[in-house]
Amino acid sequence: MDTSNDISKPLSDFKGQHGFIGVGAMGTALILTHKAIQNGLPLDLHSLVTVGGGQVAGLSGRNINRLLEEQGIQHRVGTEAG
Repeated sequence: MDTSNDISKPLSDFKGQHGFIGVGAMGTALILTHKAIQNGLPLDLHSLVTVGGGQVAGLSGRNINRLLEEQGIQHRVGTEAG
């Protein structure tokens, strides 16, 4: 088995080191990282929240799954991650 592209252990280590608990926290980090890559830094804080102000704009299981698939990760999260 080729493990050169296996990111399971690094992700698990990162999760433990930074206190990420569950899919919601990791999904939020993934979406925010993607936004930073797309739009650059600093992030516009006003564009990060939904109209209702209760969630990160674009945070959904569908979007998390899409980003994972783009990286070749077949594991899928539920559709209500955030």
